[in-house]
Amino acid sequence: MRFRWFFLLGLFLSPASLMAEAEAHPSGASHLTGHGSEGINRAHRQSKPYVILVSLDGFRADYLDRFDLPNFRRLIQNGVRAKGLIPVFPSVTTPNHYSIATGLYPERHGLVGNVFFDPKREQVFYDAQQRHDGSWYRGQPIWNIAEAQGMVTACHSWFECEADIDGMRPSYVRPYDATIANHLRVDQILAWLQLPPERRPHVLTLYMSDLDDAGHHYGPDSPEVGIAAQAVDQTLGLLIDRLEALSIWEQMYLVVVSDHGMRSVQRDHFVWMDDLIQGKTANEWIGTLGSYAGLHLDPAAHDPIKTRDHLNAVLQHGRAYLRAEVPEALHYRHDRRIGDVVILMDMPYLILWKENEPTVLGGEHGWNPAHSEMHGIFVAIGPGIKRGATIPAFENIHIYPFLAELLQLNIPSDIDGRPGWLRGVVLE
Repeated sequence: MRFRWFFLLGLFLSPASLMAEAEAHPSGASHLTGHGSEGINRAHRQSKPYVILVSLDGFRADYLDRFDLPNFRRLIQNGVRAKGLIPVFPSVTTPNHYSIATGLYPERHGLVGNVFFDPKREQVFYDAQQRHDGSWYRGQPIWNIAEAQGMVTACHSWFECEADIDGMRPSYVRPYDATIANHLRVDQILAWLQLPPERRPHVLTLYMSDLDDAGHHYGPDSPEVGIAAQAVDQTLGLLIDRLEALSIWEQMYLVVVSDHGMRSVQRDHFVWMDDLIQGKTANEWIGTLGSYAGLHLDPAAHDPIKTRDHLNAVLQHGRAYLRAEVPEALHYRHDRRIGDVVILMDMPYLILWKENEPTVLGGEHGWNPAHSEMHGIFVAIGPGIKRGATIPAFENIHIYPFLAELLQLNIPSDIDGRPGWLRGVVLE
């Protein structure tokens, strides 16, 4: 298990970089997968609504009020806005996108970080080989349940869609490609929605990373983040205008979310793992470092209990736990992929290796989702949705059953999200 160079990938490679690394299809390909529905809506599905789920990576909740975003105002005036969307822990991209898609906490769906080690496989989840291998994934994402029930789905840049999960993917997959401009992504969504009814997708997912990229590089309080927010707002306006021109507009739900927020960081917020752990063996994997760390230990070298106690005796601005001791509210205990010992850093502190000190880092995320700086956004419009309403902040695991209810799809009964709850506060 010689994986030291993976330690900081989850922190210093942006989600966009991770997805670009995972890309396996030709650039710009629109791929009909031939799974599930076989690309044809069953007759009784053709009259169902259309749901467009848009994820804006790193869009912090308060950005909606801080910046002049006329198209977001337009949505909010005609729909429902949450005070915040509470991410799952860790508040990073991969776990949260899959929790939104499945209604499960990471300890149950298995994607416990952007990068993580599986001790059973003795493999790191990082590159294209792992990310396209559906056996890493647990749960049934919204596109799978739709496809299995005869409803066509489509995905643009939402990377989990590229894996065959239980042998299925969306009917149409456009893999992540950082070179594709946002307006061209909108073009593809509109092209899919203008297909004949029997082939037209009813579930569409779209991802954009502008806010996350700017937040990491410049920090959430920077002018550059405001510029990125306004650019995304313009893309949203383009999407809305073109959706409104379609004959099926009155059957559409547009749901705009983000996976997490962002917190500014400085170099005096760094804590060095080198000063805390000595004698690391080749049979240990310590990562992902940053706002939290999962330590997979070699028991011959580092007993978990003694390691926890040693860390807590010397660690400042954080605390170490055995996996079974991680605070219950985080739902981060019941998967060996999490590690034997988990370090949770106090916000805004980060735990790093000295040799991997970042040259540029203005903002980060991943801390306890209870912090408002980690909260994302939720805005929704569509038939029957309240107009101009604001609802309390809620956990993103409740989005999955809500989408399924809009589409009249059956979902597993053992999810973590609460069926009926979000529908009850969003619909008139």
